[in-house]
Amino acid sequence: MSPGRLFLATLGACAGLYAIRFCQRHDIAYQGLTIQVDDQSAESPPRVAAAQITPSFPEPIPDKYRGAVIRAADQCYVTQSIMHDMDIYVSLADSEESGAQEHHEEMEEAGRPQRTQTETDEETQGGRTVLIVEDNIQLLGALRATLERAGYSVLESRDGGEGAQIFRAEHQAIDAVIMDWKMLGLDGDRWVGTMLSIDSNARTIFYTAYEIPGDVRREL
Repeated sequence: MSPGRLFLATLGACAGLYAIRFCQRHDIAYQGLTIQVDDQSAESPPRVAAAQITPSFPEPIPDKYRGAVIRAADQCYVTQSIMHDMDIYVSLADSEESGAQEHHEEMEEAGRPQRTQTETDEETQGGRTVLIVEDNIQLLGALRATLERAGYSVLESRDGGEGAQIFRAEHQAIDAVIMDWKMLGLDGDRWVGTMLSIDSNARTIFYTAYEIPGDVRREL
């Protein structure tokens, strides 16, 4: 998976988690939620110029919540970091150049105010532990870093079978699973049956370039 695809997958996963938290608070059905991320590229330099994140819910969202669930997904940590002019600096760890020190000072000045405990509790309400099942180490690392910075505890596995064992042992503490549909050991369609046999209220966010079968969508 290319760095650009990893970036878009992180956007979609983060938005999906925030949408789920909103649904949990308002008793809205979300099992089977899928997230599609479409992007528009630009040149000079090559980059993502725009991204459209489209959640697809198993049932129609009530009219009174349609705007609110979009706003909730839009508040995801990754999206907000990008939208608020995030500065990115690159320097060598052993650099003695003055520019590197200046960059560190600029980063400290640009840092956001310390969040209160109340704000942190509200941000993580409804979902504290996420299991990531992903065999791509770069994407796994990106998802882990994003979730941990947003206040979540993270469990992880690079094999579907091992992920199922972790879920079986820890399902009471796991609020959501993020998983690549195509995995070694246990892929998405078999994962659904295994997961629901362990916990009928379990929820998984799948991301994939493949079409998820309709019967599996209904099970979700």
